[in-house]
Amino acid sequence: MQIREFRERNTKELVWVWNQTLTKDLICEKNFKRKVLDDENMDKKLMLVAEANQKIVGFILAVKRKVPYLQRGLEPDVAWITALGVLPAYRGMGIADTLLTEMEIRLSDYGAKKIVLGNYTPNYFMPGVDIVNYPCAEFLLEKHDYMRRERGLSMYRNLFGYEIPKHIEEKQYKAEGNHYQFIKYKSIYENKFMKFMENNFSADWFYFAKKLIEEEKAEAYIWLCISPEDQVVGYAQRGIDDNRTRFGPFGVEEKYRDQSIGSILIANMMFDMASQGIYLIYFMTTDEPGARFYTKHGFLSLREFFQYRKELES
Repeated sequence: MQIREFRERNTKELVWVWNQTLTKDLICEKNFKRKVLDDENMDKKLMLVAEANQKIVGFILAVKRKVPYLQRGLEPDVAWITALGVLPAYRGMGIADTLLTEMEIRLSDYGAKKIVLGNYTPNYFMPGVDIVNYPCAEFLLEKHDYMRRERGLSMYRNLFGYEIPKHIEEKQYKAEGNHYQFIKYKSIYENKFMKFMENNFSADWFYFAKKLIEEEKAEAYIWLCISPEDQVVGYAQRGIDDNRTRFGPFGVEEKYRDQSIGSILIANMMFDMASQGIYLIYFMTTDEPGARFYTKHGFLSLREFFQYRKELES
């Protein structure tokens, strides 16, 4: 068994191995190219494959920022492992241990002091580790001294026959009577929307909203709440990774919360999707309070993910 760096001509084979190992997170060559090979931080020294009999049987992918990411900059102490897999027939031979150990050495040499599993933005595949569908991952990570941290839930909802609940219609009617507007994105609000995002939410959320505007998809994928003072005070979006069924992020400016603005926005978005024949909505992760909110809107739990992190020795 040999560990070596990935070569671009291995793409087709690596994608095949990925789909045999990460069976709940399938990928195609197009998405692999977009999210890995075309990522501005891509470094082939951090893309390793395990080879046996001249065939790829395992892999590990990691990222260390080379290009500053908005307000977060280079995050010089942090690195991310974005994917790891070994073919079922080759498990139990120490291949995953070898891949992980070699990657940790390389990331340490790059100056990383902390490794995070998944959740690399903007191009993550999984927001953490799904230990239900990949139980061997839990054993491997604990063996290598990774600590389990936050829990996140992925949720979904069937939109077939969706109707906006009466109590939300009444709240929207009342809000509109107080001169609030709930509208699809319009370019005349671009500057106000970007300022709203910058002042209220993370760099990740700002990035995803800005990307939709740059790709001229915002009018289809973003809903806004406009205050009586003609300011953007809430929004909801979908369409990350060009997936029209993927919801989020969405949020409301703090002083406007507890007025059901979020509920009105998500209800309008779901109705809009259903009216276009889009009968599924899902998102990748939320915390416990978020899950309670979504449950009230008919969402069901799909998967759970755990953050795993490791502090590297100096």
